[in-house]
Amino acid sequence: MVDPEIIEEVKKTIDALEAEVRAKISRGEGQLTVRTVAPAVETRKVPSIYTDALDALVLCRGAANSVNDSQEYLDYLLNVMQALERARVLYVETSTDEGGYGNATFHMIIQQIRNLYESLAAIEEFLETQTAEVILENNC
Repeated sequence: MVDPEIIEEVKKTIDALEAEVRAKISRGEGQLTVRTVAPAVETRKVPSIYTDALDALVLCRGAANSVNDSQEYLDYLLNVMQALERARVLYVETSTDEGGYGNATFHMIIQQIRNLYESLAAIEEFLETQTAEVILENNC
């Protein structure tokens, strides 16, 4: 079973980026005027390029929540990264992502989960090494 703190850390990663994106939107950042010329001249306002990031974060949260938490924590984090990558591919194939902010959001979340995974894997390896050294010292 995955430690609830690790599950909470995954949620906090998504929540923190969501808070940052919502703050940018509330400050009016990322508003664009898009103009196309073919087949006819058309101008439209995009409320904010960051709305694509919010859409991606909803999918990130859903992907992370879909992963079974009754496994070892490193396996859990690997499965979260895989679920996020599958959701990213689906997002890229099915959405209009003005400026690529949605896709970039997936990449940021995946990278942060990867950093957590690598950090925990390094700690586990260190502890295993330390335990083996103590066992060897006590047996000699």
